[in-house]
Amino acid sequence: MAVPPLTAPWQRAALHLCGIADDRIIEVGISQAIRDETLVVTDDRRDPPHPAFAAAPWALRFLRRTLGRNAVGRATAGGLYVSRRDSEGRRVVNEAALMDVLAARGFVRVELSALDLAGQVAAFAGAAAIVARHGAGLAHLAFAAPATRVVEIFPATHGTAAFALIAASLGLRYRCLVCDDLTAAERPEFVDMRVDPAAVLAALG
Repeated sequence: MAVPPLTAPWQRAALHLCGIADDRIIEVGISQAIRDETLVVTDDRRDPPHPAFAAAPWALRFLRRTLGRNAVGRATAGGLYVSRRDSEGRRVVNEAALMDVLAARGFVRVELSALDLAGQVAAFAGAAAIVARHGAGLAHLAFAAPATRVVEIFPATHGTAAFALIAASLGLRYRCLVCDDLTAAERPEFVDMRVDPAAVLAALG
């Protein structure tokens, strides 16, 4: 398999989970080329549409049977709150107050940056409920068990339907919560926000 240079540990870990060993990985750098009798290549557009963002069932099935094969379907009674307190933007500024009410409902806080890829997959697969600020980490909804409750918190300035589509495709109980109490940022998707804990509990049902 020919890939761009692998710069993050999770990239190689993901290939390993898909059954691709190191001796089958060829890293191709800038101005380098490969030649073979047969090549199968992906879309060459600069920004190709990702099939998982449209909740393509075949893409979700592939993720669950490869990256999630040892974790999916193991939901427990506990909830998962995905924190961004270690990030430079897109944080919940009153996270301590939010976590107080969520902890009383059996939620635990996790920072995805502190987990390896397998740990991130297992965290989502083992959660009966998930609360998270909109962000790429919610791609792990692909591994959640059916009927998992999901509350995605958006700033009023930015959002996409990508994770709602994934949730619908997998039978998750999805709600979104739009927040207006924002802190200005250079780009609208990077704003910090103050979240009403009562509104989160209401969305969880």
